[in-house]
Amino acid sequence: MSVIDKPLYKPNATDIEWANRMLDSTSDGGVLSFPSAQLIYEVDHDKKILTLQNPERLVSHFDSFVTHQQTKIVFAQIGYTVKEISQ
Repeated sequence: MSVIDKPLYKPNATDIEWANRMLDSTSDGGVLSFPSAQLIYEVDHDKKILTLQNPERLVSHFDSFVTHQQTKIVFAQIGYTVKEISQ
């Protein structure tokens, strides 16, 4: 098996519990942020979507790109889609 065949990130129970807590503490239309990666998401609970508000960070900062990919994976586990804002 090559490195490419392995998942880059597999959330564990603690990660999923954290994601649920973050959503529980964020109101509809509220903001979820990751200060270390400087990422900002708007939360839509009705549509179960997190929308990245500053996608320019993904091309200029590798740590932001990695955090965004992990965010997509962990929130998918609880039924939310993570996308980038249309520009």
